[in-house]
Amino acid sequence: MTRTVQLRRYELEPGGGREFVAWWGSWIPRVRPDHGFAIEFALLDDAADEFTWAVSFDGTEDEFRAAEARYAEDPRRIEAFTTAPPLRRQHIAFVTPAT
Repeated sequence: MTRTVQLRRYELEPGGGREFVAWWGSWIPRVRPDHGFAIEFALLDDAADEFTWAVSFDGTEDEFRAAEARYAEDPRRIEAFTTAPPLRRQHIAFVTPAT
């Protein structure tokens, strides 16, 4: 089966790393898996004000996108984003293993 991985890197507001990690950790690991996603890793680079994580899905990129559209409509996700800390910039891409 195909496993699709999306790498997500967020440039945070200066000094906002701990606040962002607390917010992210309070709902992402609970809601994403309900839609078939797995969190591969999550890392905070406090000195650079960056948060990087990877999320995977058993399926093609199109199936990932369809699941993500359902996830985006989840009332828990919608509610969580009403209190999301601001991001300076997002870098989101589908990635493949280099080996």
